[in-house]
Amino acid sequence: MDEYAESKSLREMDGHGTHTASTIAGSVVTNASFFEYARGGARGMAVKARITVYKICWSFSCYDSNILAVTDQAISDGVNVISLSVGANGRAPPYDHDSIAIGAFGVVRRSSQGEKEIESEG
Repeated sequence: MDEYAESKSLREMDGHGTHTASTIAGSVVTNASFFEYARGGARGMAVKARITVYKICWSFSCYDSNILAVTDQAISDGVNVISLSVGANGRAPPYDHDSIAIGAFGVVRRSSQGEKEIESEG
């Protein structure tokens, strides 16, 4: 990683994360328009939502290990909704080699185990 060209922090370099976060939880902006068309209010889908951000991509790659580590961390942090917005080049890999599919399977498996534990207590 070239630390002069890229930050180790969550700060992004291309604005994609900020765009997707504002789509989710952006505050109300009055009198918004697109080049003076469709003037009105704009806001995210859930303006009171709290967002937890994790960085998985760097200028040279989005490593599978980062995707899986972040998925595990989000579960540990108690995140309710996980949304990944990651571009791909070419075709998606088979499910058993797709880090996003594997991470999603882990989320469902761990969520299901938690629900069974809660149900069995009563």
